[in-house]
Amino acid sequence: MKVRFHPEIALVPMALVLALAGRPASGDGRDRGEDRYQFAKGLYARQQWDAAAEEFAAFLAQQPDHAACDKARFYLGEALVQQNRFREAQGHFDRYLANQPDGEFRRQALFRGSECAYLSEQAEEARRRLETFTETYGNDPLSGLVLAYRGELALRGGRAGEAESLFRQSLRDFPDGAFQDDCRLGLARALEAGGNRDEAERYYLALAAKKNSRLAGEAQFRLGALYYAAARYDAAIEAFSALEYEPADSWACSAQMGRGWALVRLGRHADAAAVFRSIQDHARLGTEARYWVGLCHKARSEWDLASQAFLAAVERLNGAAEDAAPAETGGGHPPKVTRGGLYFHAAESQLAAGRLAEALRLFERGTEIAAADDPWLDDIGRAKVQTLLEQKDYSGLEIEVQRFLARFPHSGLVPAVLRMRARAQLEQNRYGEAEAALRRLADLGAEEQASDLFLLGMAHEGQRQFAAAIEPLEAYLATADQASRRQALALLAVCCARCGRFDDARRRYEEAFAGRSEPDEEGEERLPADAAEQVAEAALEAGQFETAAGFYERVLDRQPDPSQRGRALVGLAWCRFQASDYAEADRALAAALELPLQEKLALEARLLRGRTLAKIGDLESAWEILQAVVRDGRPSPYWSEAVWSAARVAERLGRPASAIELYERIADAEPCDHTAGALYNLAWLLRERGEMRRAGARFLHLYQDHRESAYWAHAALAVAQGHLERDSCGEAEAVLGDVLASTGGKEILDRVLYLGGQVALAAKDWRLARQRFERLLAECPDSRLVAAAEFGAAEAIYHDHDPAALEHFKRIIEAARGDATTAAARLRVAQLHAEANRWDEADEQATAIAGEFPGFSEQHEVDYVLGRCLAARARLNEAREAYQRVIDSPAGQRTETAAKAQLMIAETYFHQKDYAQAFRGYMQVEIFYDYPELQAAALLQAGKCRQLAGQPGEARQLYQQVLNQYPQTLAAAEAGLRLRSGEATPEQRVASPAGSPIR
Repeated sequence: MKVRFHPEIALVPMALVLALAGRPASGDGRDRGEDRYQFAKGLYARQQWDAAAEEFAAFLAQQPDHAACDKARFYLGEALVQQNRFREAQGHFDRYLANQPDGEFRRQALFRGSECAYLSEQAEEARRRLETFTETYGNDPLSGLVLAYRGELALRGGRAGEAESLFRQSLRDFPDGAFQDDCRLGLARALEAGGNRDEAERYYLALAAKKNSRLAGEAQFRLGALYYAAARYDAAIEAFSALEYEPADSWACSAQMGRGWALVRLGRHADAAAVFRSIQDHARLGTEARYWVGLCHKARSEWDLASQAFLAAVERLNGAAEDAAPAETGGGHPPKVTRGGLYFHAAESQLAAGRLAEALRLFERGTEIAAADDPWLDDIGRAKVQTLLEQKDYSGLEIEVQRFLARFPHSGLVPAVLRMRARAQLEQNRYGEAEAALRRLADLGAEEQASDLFLLGMAHEGQRQFAAAIEPLEAYLATADQASRRQALALLAVCCARCGRFDDARRRYEEAFAGRSEPDEEGEERLPADAAEQVAEAALEAGQFETAAGFYERVLDRQPDPSQRGRALVGLAWCRFQASDYAEADRALAAALELPLQEKLALEARLLRGRTLAKIGDLESAWEILQAVVRDGRPSPYWSEAVWSAARVAERLGRPASAIELYERIADAEPCDHTAGALYNLAWLLRERGEMRRAGARFLHLYQDHRESAYWAHAALAVAQGHLERDSCGEAEAVLGDVLASTGGKEILDRVLYLGGQVALAAKDWRLARQRFERLLAECPDSRLVAAAEFGAAEAIYHDHDPAALEHFKRIIEAARGDATTAAARLRVAQLHAEANRWDEADEQATAIAGEFPGFSEQHEVDYVLGRCLAARARLNEAREAYQRVIDSPAGQRTETAAKAQLMIAETYFHQKDYAQAFRGYMQVEIFYDYPELQAAALLQAGKCRQLAGQPGEARQLYQQVLNQYPQTLAAAEAGLRLRSGEATPEQRVASPAGSPIR
């Protein structure tokens, strides 16, 4: 407060002036200027300050050279002081001192000029002038008041120690001054400001006890304010209550306000409201009192009463030109009551009551009616954002946020607005934008709140950045309250599960919900089941089926609604299915299908049940269910899975036609996960049915269009095999090279190398074939194709005319695997012995084959070797029987070996000189077989038979036929020689192809 100007002090110089003044002159010769001067003095003496000031000013204007001008100027300053026109007065006092530095009113003018600077709040100017007065008139009685003024200035400037010294000096040096109580009050305030509350309290108590003192009321009020600032609210109430309420007493009215505030601090809002109501019609404090009535109702959640009180305060503020600023009360007093603040609280009460539309209307009205500098405008803007958030009006919220940030970029409420924007974005699943809004808080340097960590965790989780979400969520747990802690723990459990940390997920979930059967807050009843379901889904996706099953059972234990129960049962069924517990899976699915499942989930459950029944072995039931899903689920993501499963069941049921039809539906539909598998299975089914062209087309489709498939390399082998079967060795080589260059080819390297060896054999590239077979043996020693590769390598060596072939075949025989490979090796050994004319060895090996391998597919080749061995021993009849077995063999007929056998039968007759039978046998070779070398040799030998039988004409005809039909053969050369020379005897003969090495 200001130390007040006291009239009795101001009258001191006035009395002095009147004592010096003479009476007005009279008579005809009176001075008109002097008359005006005396008239002004008369008005001054009668305290007619306005009139006196006007007359003195007029006198100075009309008589600038009058001898009394300087005195008149001093009196004018005094009159202006009495009207609180301090700055004008200060100028006249300064002019007086400038004109009369040693004038009779010098002391008074210097004092008044200093006082005017003080009272017009020119702090530095006043301090300088007051210090000058103290230095000049330190012992003057006015110096006591000057010291008090200086103390007040120091107090205002926050220099409590200096103020204390000045007030003490005034009390010490001027103990009888009329302003002693002012100094004591100032000293008490300085002590309080300096933290010496105990001594300040004593001064306040002493002054308050002086009931006749004009400062007793203020001291009593300040005593209550001191207690209030020290949080001694009971003592403050007692002190404030000591001032009996009197509307005309400003300190008593302010004490009522202080008493109400102290009651508010104690939480006694009903008592406080009664106190505030007692002064709600006070001229100066009524608006603020109504404001506090509203706050008391608001504290008691009496939203309607609160809103009414605030709006009543608005009406009073609109209808009265009152100063709503409160009296000084010490620390903790709220800011000045404004229209914006009143509308804010009225609207916020409606917001708390859930009347969002009315709240928004009042917030808008507050924005319209508040002054441009109203300190509550940013609060209203923030509250509007909150209201729109609760209304889920996200577009309106974003507009309001942008408006707020543009109008209040430096408001302390910017972080709160950004947090609400982040919450709105999270509710809209705009997680990246929410994270950006939260990051902006850090950029603004806003103090981090615990809730920011929770929101950031939610934003990361929504973006599936589960690992990033864990750190802020764990940090949030340190400060979270119980309800939000459970929410954070639940979200943390989900994030840990999504990161594969299932032990942590289980621990966090138990920490959140163990032992809690009832929710703490509305809307929390679903949290345990929802969190358990999400953890279960993460575990199921990660293949942690037991963990997933445990959490699905937690969902079911929480008695969820039918929809969630259905999802949990289907999830549990998946876990049991993956764990091969098909009976439990079927029970869960049966229970789920009794519930009103959503269409998509129902299809999934039926599909899984069909697959489960197939696993159990109930194929007919599985077939029925899966067919129904195929029929009903065409637009669903489960259709292709259902078709695939049904096709597999059809195969198991021995219904290839149904399986083919189903696989073709997948193969011809839009690509899906089972397209490649369907193509592969379809191709093999068609191949098994002998539909080689269709099968080849499906293998080729898979090979060309599904390179990333697990079936691709296998399909490529089938394509290469098809090329080999069509003798397209070049195309087969290209496909095999493609497979070898691929990653998938490495997984079936043995099969690729084996088929490559077969292709090289077919192309008669013996060395390449040998390389491939030997590579298979070196790089794939555990392959089931090792035996076949050993035979293939030996076969390549054999065809390359390498004598080492015999030892290779012998090693295969010694391995004694007892399979067709052993039989084939014995055959080759027998053939090699026969070629070397080792007939006993050849016969031994060939005879062993017939005994050990009665169903040998190459028995016709064995019989041919046996025939050769018998013929070599001149056992021609037995030889012909062996040769005839070759010709009659289903596997050997029409083969080159059969042609050779027929030729060798004719040879036996020729050897016995039975030329008629020999001729007949030779001609059968030429007529029934299609092997030019053998046919030419047979015709040549038939000609010899005719020649030896004395039929030279027919012989020459046959020789000519050899030349004409088989000109490039070995037999053609001999036939030409016989025709040209005419001297060749029938016994001259070309080597028979049938007796050539067996290849």
